Amino acid sequence: MVKKLKKKAAQKQSSSSSIGDATQQIWLAGLGAFSRAQEEGAKAFETLVAEGRKLEGKTREAASAGVSALRSNVKGQVGEVKGKAEGAWDKLEGVFESRVGKAMSSLGVPTRDEIQGLSKQVDALRKEIEALNKAQSKPAPKPKAVKKTASKATSTKSAASKKTTAKKKTTRKTTKKTSS
Repeated sequence: MVKKLKKKAAQKQSSSSSIGDATQQIWLAGLGAFSRAQEEGAKAFETLVAEGRKLEGKTREAASAGVSALRSNVKGQVGEVKGKAEGAWDKLEGVFESRVGKAMSSLGVPTRDEIQGLSKQVDALRKEIEALNKAQSKPAPKPKAVKKTASKATSTKSAASKKTTAKKKTTRKTTKKTSS
């Protein structure tokens, strides 16, 4: 057991020292880069900018290829989801229309087809009425001579009826006198 503890302690020291060594190496690399940048100055900066541009171009190409692949994949999925949603919406709409239709039918509300049929009948009746009104509104040609004859005949008839009623009255009076 003591041996195990010694091994663990040695491992801890070695891992601590390896972490410390790695940290030290990173620090030294940074100092070296700083020193080199000071020495080389503008040349190093220009070289780094050129390499950065090359890397940026490659990165953009890779990114645009990835984006276009992703875009086409998303479009496919969106189209699929949209199709499913439209199907579900159409089904829901059908159920809703069916239930509303049943409710309206139970309340005695006429359907669209019934109303359209009645509208057609009303239009047909309106046309018939207009045709009849036009036929009645046309004056019948009446000759003037016929009117005078008709009015003379009417006056002759009325005069004859007055004479007849006068005769009846006189005959009644005479019959009353004879019977008494």
